[in-house]
Amino acid sequence: MNVDEEAVRQLAQLIWETEGRPEGQDARHWEMATKLAESAAMAPVRTPHRAKVDTLFPAPDEEPKG
Repeated sequence: MNVDEEAVRQLAQLIWETEGRPEGQDARHWEMATKLAESAAMAPVRTPHRAKVDTLFPAPDEEPKG
């Protein structure tokens, strides 16, 4: 799967910094970042259940539903 290389680079740097900036771990950090980016790209997009929210909390000028 193709992922945004800039996103992978930023994730790898974040991992590196989080681990205390160890030397010689570039390849491992890049691999971890790539896997994270691929997982994020494959995750389903979740949207709020707007109808349920509208039913529980109707707009002030609206009568409650149900």
